[in-house]
Amino acid sequence: MKLGNTHISGAQVVFLVLGSLAIFFSLVPSASQQLFLFINQTGRLVPDTPLALVTDWGNGVTAACIWLTILCFRPSIFWKSLSAIAVAALLINAMKQGFDVMRPAAVLEHIRIVGAMRLNHSFPSAHTGTVFVIAGMAWTLCRRTDIKALILLAAVMVGLSRITNGAHWPLDVMMGAWLGWGSARLAAHWVPECQLSSKHMLLIMSVFYGIVLVSALQARAPFPDLPLVSVQLNLLLLLPLAGLARLYRHMRARQTAGESKVSLAG
Repeated sequence: MKLGNTHISGAQVVFLVLGSLAIFFSLVPSASQQLFLFINQTGRLVPDTPLALVTDWGNGVTAACIWLTILCFRPSIFWKSLSAIAVAALLINAMKQGFDVMRPAAVLEHIRIVGAMRLNHSFPSAHTGTVFVIAGMAWTLCRRTDIKALILLAAVMVGLSRITNGAHWPLDVMMGAWLGWGSARLAAHWVPECQLSSKHMLLIMSVFYGIVLVSALQARAPFPDLPLVSVQLNLLLLLPLAGLARLYRHMRARQTAGESKVSLAG
């Protein structure tokens, strides 16, 4: 896409759109409230389970499973993605504590709520920020436009589900998406690629996977009345195993190649 003599990439367009919407809703809070009511009430047409399944993609443990799986197949983005997640998490949590905006359930009556009712720390949406960090990094790995569109659509669905579930205002969602996407884009451009060996990456990914498993065991179910959400998480916990297996095979192949070179030299 060109704007005058300046070429603008698709990722930059997404960043500008998200930022513009976040600024608009911050300047016109009544628009954020009206849009919330429209999306939240329209969402009554969708059953609770599909909404909970989608919104859980932005949950920390679920998102970590997706992130680890991507890393096992593309370990070169390890430092980039880790930096992006750290920056987004710091910004979002600092803003949550600093602004302490009341959630829709504390302000409005007769709204639809799926899951636990929370009343404060609404701005910005951590679920949306998390999924947009991962989407932003995955975007950099794809060349096909249709795959990029699907990645972005999945992230947008998580953001919409946060409104439909009654957890966040549209402003929260837009700001979370903007921060997550922006952090991913900054890391993609400024953080160097990871040059660690397959052996070291396998060790690091195994440690991260162990942390995710422990976190999954200790965390309370976000939707205890919707068992399919727990089933989805259990299935996603298996995904990184495929990636770890690939890293192991890659490590063994390199070791075998190295041994062959040594025997030939001998």
